[in-house]
Amino acid sequence: MASIIVDERLTLEILSLLLQVAWADDEIASQEASHILDTAREANLGDDIVDRLDKCLKGTATLPPPNIGYLREHRDETMAAVKRLIGVDGRIDVEEERVLVVIRDLLSPPPPK
Repeated sequence: MASIIVDERLTLEILSLLLQVAWADDEIASQEASHILDTAREANLGDDIVDRLDKCLKGTATLPPPNIGYLREHRDETMAAVKRLIGVDGRIDVEEERVLVVIRDLLSPPPPK
């Protein structure tokens, strides 16, 4: 079952990121789609958002890219959500592993100036 993420903005940003991760292998497993939609429903995001996510999962709509700076501020929760999604279909595709590394690097604090 999906984990409830309490903050609505963070939930939306994470869901936007999860959509990108789910599409990393050019297909959406039914478990991945269910996980994303369940997360939105459990967070009480509303039918309009759930419908939009469903369209995104079917490839008929898109969401804006996630705000990486904001997700960086919530790195642990974001990485945990990504790892849950990647493991939900019982297999980890090579592309999903690569995406996980990229996300980890993107969410790492920038080097000091």
